[in-house]
Amino acid sequence: MLNVFVFFLFFNIQKLIHELGHYLIAQRLGVNVREFGIGYRPRMLKLGNIKETMVTLNWLPIGSFIKMTDDTEDVQENFRAQSKRNRIGILAIGPIITLITCLVYVLPSVAIHTQSFLSGVPTPITGVNMVGEEATIAKMVIRSIGEGSPADTSGLELGDIIVGGDNIEFQYTGDVTAYIEQNRGQEIILHIDRNGQRIEIPVVPRENPPQGQGLVGFGFYYEREMEIVSLPPLRALSKGIDTTVWYFWKTITYPIDLIQHQIPFSQVISGSNEAMSYQIGLVYDEVTTDDQYNQTYALLGMLSIVLTSPLIFVSLISLMPIPGWDIWRILLIIFEKKNAS
Repeated sequence: MLNVFVFFLFFNIQKLIHELGHYLIAQRLGVNVREFGIGYRPRMLKLGNIKETMVTLNWLPIGSFIKMTDDTEDVQENFRAQSKRNRIGILAIGPIITLITCLVYVLPSVAIHTQSFLSGVPTPITGVNMVGEEATIAKMVIRSIGEGSPADTSGLELGDIIVGGDNIEFQYTGDVTAYIEQNRGQEIILHIDRNGQRIEIPVVPRENPPQGQGLVGFGFYYEREMEIVSLPPLRALSKGIDTTVWYFWKTITYPIDLIQHQIPFSQVISGSNEAMSYQIGLVYDEVTTDDQYNQTYALLGMLSIVLTSPLIFVSLISLMPIPGWDIWRILLIIFEKKNAS
């Protein structure tokens, strides 16, 4: 709920700055602005006047607007009577100011992520897993066990760490899932680290598990082995920009992912951004990943995203040739025909 409030707050601030740009240039060029509205009508109250401009507060908190003199007897103060250059200038200043303001707000996010890469961030150590894929070194920890599943009847317990199978040591993400998949219907010996003691537990992965269940029937997460990696300045800046852009994209597409169930509701509550799933567990074996930033950087990074995403949204809208919007009106002015009179 707080995120929604912050979104609308900064959305309206950005729109206010956008319309203020139109107002200032119109005044500079001698075009009369009849009204500067905060929010959209119906009108709530009149706040006062700035010269000949009436300032109003309106009921719909979804932006701001200005109303310029258009077709009146006072030709000199008429927007349409201005030259193409003046009219384009009045319309273009809004998107320009929006972009400048947007860049100002984006800089903290880029700076935070760049600093995190400069100072060193925990980074998964990678290698090649059993199936020849690049993967991270990690331990698989059992987090849930399905009642009556092979994991249940074999004696696996919550918190068990699966370190190997038969004569194979599991080092990377994907090793356990691949090994179980390769041995459907065959008994395998899982090497388990249980409270510091190594034990062996035989288990037979199901060939055809029940609908919606996995071969063994346990949920798990990975404890990844990390190393602290510091990047040189230019590389850190590049990664900072890439990370900021990625988070912006995830923020914009978050509602779509939520609707399509790509983000579990539990992660909406906890604020987690990533999850993978494999169908060898209970229903889905959830894999949680370690955050690549410490808590301070994560908090600051997410805060910067909350503040800047609405501004980027408004900027993109401002630059799209949508009928009635600034760029559309500029295009109409550019290609309009001269009056015959």
